[in-house]
Amino acid sequence: MEEGREEFKKIAKGKGCILQWQDSNGEEHESPEEVWLDMLFGFCGCSDKEGMYSLVTKYMNKLSHGGGHEPEYYTSFIEELFRGDEVYFYFVANLVDTLGLAEHGTAIRGAWLTPAGEYALKLLTKQGFLETVDDYYN
Repeated sequence: MEEGREEFKKIAKGKGCILQWQDSNGEEHESPEEVWLDMLFGFCGCSDKEGMYSLVTKYMNKLSHGGGHEPEYYTSFIEELFRGDEVYFYFVANLVDTLGLAEHGTAIRGAWLTPAGEYALKLLTKQGFLETVDDYYN
């Protein structure tokens, strides 16, 4: 998981995230990991940030358990997570892919998590977003 953490930090730094800060004595400190997520995803607190994180977490969790290009899997995945709307699926899939947390071959519906994505999923799960996603739709 350390490889994933370092890859995640590299991606976050590349997106302009501030991962360390100096105190008044000039000592370096690492920013809390939940701050890394906010800076990387850029979700604004005045919107439904928890709902957006929950949806992304559920999508990434599904990727971490494998998937496939089979029509039945793809259809059930979109129905279960995005209430049948492919546009939302493609939006979330492209967001996660563009951030470098997932990658794919010929079709994004067969994506998989990168080591940085596995680490981000760990951070998102630690924040409780995997548990809240089912409540979001009810």
